[in-house]
Amino acid sequence: MRAVAIVVLSRANYARIKSVLKAVNEHPDLTLKLFVGGSMLDKDNGYPLNILSQDGFAPTSILKCQPLDNSLPSMAIYTGQLVEELAKLFVLHQPDVALTVADRHETLSTSIASAYMNIHLAHTQGGEVTGSIDESVRHASTRLAHIHFPATTAAANILEMMGEEPFRIKLTGCPSLDLLSISKEYDIYKLKRKLGINEKSRYSIVLQHPVTTEYSILSNTIQPTIEALELISGNYEGQFVYLLPNADPGSSLYKQTFSNSIKRTSLFSSKLVPISNISPELYGCLLYNSDMIIGNSSSGIREASFLGIPSINIGNRQMNRQRSNNVLDVDYDSTEISRAFFKQLEHQRYSPSDLYGSGDAGFKIAKFLANKELPPLQKQLNYNFHTLYKRHLN
Repeated sequence: MRAVAIVVLSRANYARIKSVLKAVNEHPDLTLKLFVGGSMLDKDNGYPLNILSQDGFAPTSILKCQPLDNSLPSMAIYTGQLVEELAKLFVLHQPDVALTVADRHETLSTSIASAYMNIHLAHTQGGEVTGSIDESVRHASTRLAHIHFPATTAAANILEMMGEEPFRIKLTGCPSLDLLSISKEYDIYKLKRKLGINEKSRYSIVLQHPVTTEYSILSNTIQPTIEALELISGNYEGQFVYLLPNADPGSSLYKQTFSNSIKRTSLFSSKLVPISNISPELYGCLLYNSDMIIGNSSSGIREASFLGIPSINIGNRQMNRQRSNNVLDVDYDSTEISRAFFKQLEHQRYSPSDLYGSGDAGFKIAKFLANKELPPLQKQLNYNFHTLYKRHLN
């Protein structure tokens, strides 16, 4: 029986890995070791741990350390504290494999702790290209990981170009897509009543996160979005479902800016429906029945393309990430955002895309992890060193 440790530290982590948790938990040759902490315990973000528990997952351990605030130093300190706590938990629970998710700053803690403890590290969503600190964190985890589960063919190729050995790479698709077939079956009218959305109204989703590398100009990155929504309000019959941002540096400023705009404009405030947290399946239902998604979340590129939902991607957070034709890219400019909104509104739905997978990533990942032979712990850059050395001598 192989023990697989999965660390869930945010609602974004949970949505990206839930199908893997389920597949590992149900596999006869695997044992799930689930470690939960971070903003999953944050009451200001709807206490996402409740959703995880309602889904039937029992944490093996709750991580005690928490970030002091949403500042840049706190992010660095918290990442280091997590390395220490995870190392102690890994000693106690002895996992054979640790699975780290994508590119949030906390996930690097899992990568460091497991790699230095000779625990096989598996990594999802490696090889992708984006903006923000996520770009650096993702590739750092790639260098530490022994097993890669990329979401796209291009990402798998990039991993090889980075020098990762091909036998370590298993193309699986993105686990977050696995939940969308279930999401389509939910009753949207029941969900609207639950969330406070007008049952007869159409709506668009607004989901914009602060970009860590743009911390010094954060107000300039969210204000144009609010101004655009205020411009759109007078000519759009629908509502705006505003999902609160991730607990990243600057999230408090984003929340406060939205709060101030609600107080300032009565028309806008009557159309805005803020939501602190929602289960991954219900989010999928919300997205599937929306007019579009506006902001900088990767779900506007992954899940939205899989469902054929129009997406407006604002700014640099998803810079150069591979995307389908459902995405319109705009700068931090209220006029650009407003024009893109009405263009997407006119277009309506796009053809669904399988760019990020076919909806069975969790099954593929669990099956791979249950294999009798795991790749060797000793890694080697997959380059022709003799040629490189000769080139240097010449």
